[in-house]
Amino acid sequence: MMSSMLKQIVQIALPVFLLLIASFFSPYAALVSALIFTLFVPGYIIVEYYFKALNMQEKLLLYLLLSVMISTHLIYFLSLAIGYSQHTILIAFAILFVFLLLFLLRNTKPEQQRRVLHLHSRSTFSHRI
Repeated sequence: MMSSMLKQIVQIALPVFLLLIASFFSPYAALVSALIFTLFVPGYIIVEYYFKALNMQEKLLLYLLLSVMISTHLIYFLSLAIGYSQHTILIAFAILFVFLLLFLLRNTKPEQQRRVLHLHSRSTFSHRI
């Protein structure tokens, strides 16, 4: 059980990590990494965590929209703190990679039964006239 979870995480995270490392040395790898981390990863994490019930078209639109918003704001705030450079962008991508890894670790665990809170139960409201 544990080895299958670890195998699933490694299959996703290892290529992304290697791409992130290659981004420090190759401009082409940096371009691919920028596309992935600017257009996909942040939105994927948020949508798959909070909005699982949406259909695929809605998810893809939110992947793009949220990813662009989050990655550009992260780079902006990092550039205010440490200055704007290629290393600032790669640090932002490393931060997003850590969040992706944490998301994968959390979502590959077996799901437990969750309690459902019913807010509009008939027994809790009493109508008096």
